[in-house]
Amino acid sequence: MSRRRRGLPDFLVIGAQRSGTTTLFYDLCRHPQVAGSPVKEVHFFDHHFSRGVGWYRSFFPPTAAQERARRRGGELLGGEATPNYLFHPAAPERAAETVPHVRLIAILRDPVDRAYSHYRKSVERRVERLSFEAALAAEERTMVFFEAPHRTEATLAAMAEAFGPDRRGAVCRELTKTHEEVRRAGLADLAAWAADGVRGEVTLVVEGASGASDVPTDPDSLAALVAEAEGQGSTRKDAILVVARRAGLPKRIVYDAVHKPR
Repeated sequence: MSRRRRGLPDFLVIGAQRSGTTTLFYDLCRHPQVAGSPVKEVHFFDHHFSRGVGWYRSFFPPTAAQERARRRGGELLGGEATPNYLFHPAAPERAAETVPHVRLIAILRDPVDRAYSHYRKSVERRVERLSFEAALAAEERTMVFFEAPHRTEATLAAMAEAFGPDRRGAVCRELTKTHEEVRRAGLADLAAWAADGVRGEVTLVVEGASGASDVPTDPDSLAALVAEAEGQGSTRKDAILVVARRAGLPKRIVYDAVHKPR
């Protein structure tokens, strides 16, 4: 059938990733008045926009079938679910231009549970080989955590152990309110400060790992960085991976630096 005789989606499940979008999409498709795309994730508004609207229409019900449903007093709704739409910078504008009246469905999840689920999926796909703690320590982007006041000291102490005592951080208390307070220091110093007690809503901001340009790449320095990571509780395997990522080097070079005769 000609693509021109097919409609565009009536709904988009836009995310979030690892939040139950697959279950939600297939539950919706079980309804007799819903015709979901043959594949759950079409990725038109992020990866395949250059293929054109005609290609996109091929995933949705024929307009004749939708007209028959309306004559019978019902509807036949088409839709798809691509969780990456929630994060892709170009997806909102592209969707607004192509399907301005589409219904957007977002399903969210506890951010900690979602992050760990995403990590486990990356491990299954062999994209991630570090432990969860080591992966966080190697993350180069700024990290934001929300914590209860009575757990702030313990959390900062755990971060100092996992990320290093001198990793810069900030404790933000009562943001946007009258008594807003932001305290910046190394994680170990922040943990000591929080020992006196913290009140109010707390947001913790931790700087990302240093980029490759800040990491010395001579063998002795690489070995010292691995030893430092081991001293903070990482296994040697994880420590080598973390240092290799930070230095932008193949893992073998860091491995050789650690194990070379001295």
